[in-house]
Amino acid sequence: MCRLLVFAGERASLPHIYPFIEAFAESARSDPYLAEVTGGKDESHDDGWGYVVVGPSSRTVYKSLRPVFEDVRGRQYLKEVLDDEWFLAVLHARKAARGQPVSLENVHPMCVHSAMYGLICVSHNGTVDKDKLAELIEERDKKERLNDTYFLAALLARSSDLVSSLREMIVGRYVKTAANLGIMIPDLRAMGVVVYNVFGEKSMTRERYYRVYRIRGEGYVMYSSSTLVDHYMPEARRVEVRSMPLGNYVEIRRVEGGFEERSYTLSPQNPGDLSIEETEEI
Repeated sequence: MCRLLVFAGERASLPHIYPFIEAFAESARSDPYLAEVTGGKDESHDDGWGYVVVGPSSRTVYKSLRPVFEDVRGRQYLKEVLDDEWFLAVLHARKAARGQPVSLENVHPMCVHSAMYGLICVSHNGTVDKDKLAELIEERDKKERLNDTYFLAALLARSSDLVSSLREMIVGRYVKTAANLGIMIPDLRAMGVVVYNVFGEKSMTRERYYRVYRIRGEGYVMYSSSTLVDHYMPEARRVEVRSMPLGNYVEIRRVEGGFEERSYTLSPQNPGDLSIEETEEI
């Protein structure tokens, strides 16, 4: 049970991005949806936070066991890292699922080296079946030390086709609650956003919690967990906000002079049906 914020933009958009970073911290401090799904037992995502940022000439991975809402220095460092010609970024505030280890190593993003991609960094809201994934990738000895997202990242890192691996995850029923993912591939200057959960409209409480929004502003696009938008949305002019459909897969890639955003539909009812919905320049 965590919160995600994924965004891409140009330097000129930074004054609009910074308020979202602070809103992200506040949504981790007090999350009404987390309180709702835990029956009031928890309201904060306080098991650490992290981010991965890719720019024209650098990539930065940051992890802290301090909650994002207490880590003023970490948030300031993030703003400094973003101050470049352009940027791709994935932020994650963690609330460890029951039985999952809490350590700096387990703070997201979970980064794994890949023969195909160089490095792949995965941040995840939800839970997947660690036991099944550990068996699938033959890394059973790491189950006690590492969280479920590591095994998901390792599965994606071993594949020559990211979409096929995501399809395998859904078809194989490896998702326990949700696989809302922010995936960064630094060497390709690309990232992906996956919105998938097993609840859909069967549980409105869970649906509200796992909902993801797309936010489009001048010179930037972002994908955010629901709490930020529903409860902490910064005031912004000329901003388009829409809820992402279940089973959506979006790839954002840096191209000459801007970004390309490509949206696919991976139907939960028919996971083999992958089709391009739209291609858009940011």
